[in-house]
Order: sequence, then structure tokens, then C-alpha cells
Amino acid sequence: MVTVGSDTTQGYRTVKAKLGCKKVRPWKWMPFTNPARKDGATFYHWRRAVEEGKDYPFSRFNKKRSVEDLKERYYNICGKLTKVRAPAGTEPKVYIFDAGHERRRKEQLERLFNRTPEQAVPETAGIKFPDFKSAGVSLRSQRPVFPVHIKREGGSCVLSPRPHTEAVHSDRYQTFLRVRANRQTRLNAVKSRIRDLEKQLTRGDRIKCLICMDSYTIPLASIQCWHVHCEECWLRTLGAKKLCPQCNTITSPGDLRRVYL
Repeated sequence: MVTVGSDTTQGYRTVKAKLGCKKVRPWKWMPFTNPARKDGATFYHWRRAVEEGKDYPFSRFNKKRSVEDLKERYYNICGKLTKVRAPAGTEPKVYIFDAGHERRRKEQLERLFNRTPEQAVPETAGIKFPDFKSAGVSLRSQRPVFPVHIKREGGSCVLSPRPHTEAVHSDRYQTFLRVRANRQTRLNAVKSRIRDLEKQLTRGDRIKCLICMDSYTIPLASIQCWHVHCEECWLRTLGAKKLCPQCNTITSPGDLRRVYL
């Protein structure tokens, strides 16, 4: 067995550990802006001096999401929570939001608003809107008038021509009856629409506006086409053309009626 002596006087006493041999990198309190913000807000934080003037490192995580994407994500999460929290043995009602349909609807609405009067003429050329004034005149001219008036002379009945003023009063009365019948028809249609909405409420169905795709806030019904939308949606989508956004029927704000559910 060979023994070798150890020398500890040189190895551990003269050699020093080289810790932190590099120069310390300086830090600086500097401003930065977030490209995702459009208001030009400026913030401050500590960054290395060599990074001065570079882009904000977290700006690559900025993603622009549309309202449809956010609503689709929201309703998907709500649907999952509804299924998880539903009692065992029950089938919960989950609302499914169709983001593609909503995008197509907004694109179509945008095209409709951007139409010029020249572009709108071919679309309405084949539609015959009723002219109530001329229709009333033609009806009065075509309606047979029986110019007879029964009066008693002596003891016999004699047929004599009816005075012109009486015929005029009869025409006005017939016009009044037609106008009243039209009003009653519109009133019955509105009542029928309200009954349908109430039946949907009693069944527990979710009633939603086809413009904002949300529950009705202040529902208004048009007496021209009987479509029901929120008050804000009606006033926002009517525009200068005064058309129903669902069927393009000529509708003015005076044709809207409040619906109470």
C-alpha cells in the first residue's frame, strides 16, 4: 500500500472563487406604451437600459376579438355551468348562440344601410305599394249607387231620386267604416302577437330580439308588419330609409306600438 501526501496549503488558500466577474447590467425607470390602447396612455416601469426604445414585450399577446366572439365564448361557458349545476336527472335548457348567423346578419344590415337611392330602386320596382287615396276614389266610382228615396205621398210609396248630399254622406260613412275596419284589423293582429309572446313566456321559452339577439328590454311592435324588436334596436336600425330591418317594410316611428308582456 502506497501513501501519498496531500498539500492543502496551495489549493484552498491561494485560489479564489470568481463570482460575479461580469459587469452588473444597469436598470432604468423608463416610460412605455401599450399598442393595444388607442388613447396614447403612457406608463412607467423598470427595464434594462439596453431595452430602451424597444416595443412592449407583452404586446404580442394583444388579440382583437369581435363582439360575436365574446358572446359566443360567454354563452358557451354559461351553457357548461348550467349543465354542471343542474340537478341530477334533469335536462337543462341551454341557449346556443350562433356567431356565424350574427355576423352574416350584421353584414347584410350594413349593406342595406349603405345602399344609394339608385341601388334601392331595382329592389322595390317589383313591389306594388297600395295607394289608399286613389284606391278610395276608384272604389267610390265603381260602387253602384241606387239613387232612390222612399217617401210617402198620400197613401202610396213613391220612388224618387235621392238627393246628391245624401249620396255624399253615404260615401263618407262607407269610408269611415273601412278605416275603422282597418284599425280593428291592426289592433287584432297586435293582440294576437302579444298572446303568442305570452304563450312563449308561460312555456319558459327565451324570447329574444332578432337585432340585438338578447331579451326584449322595451318591446315595440310595428303596425305595418307586426314584427317586434327592442325600442333602441328599432330607432337605431330604421335610419333615414324608414324600413323594417327584418322584412324591409316601410315603417315610421309613428307606426311603433309599445308591447307589455
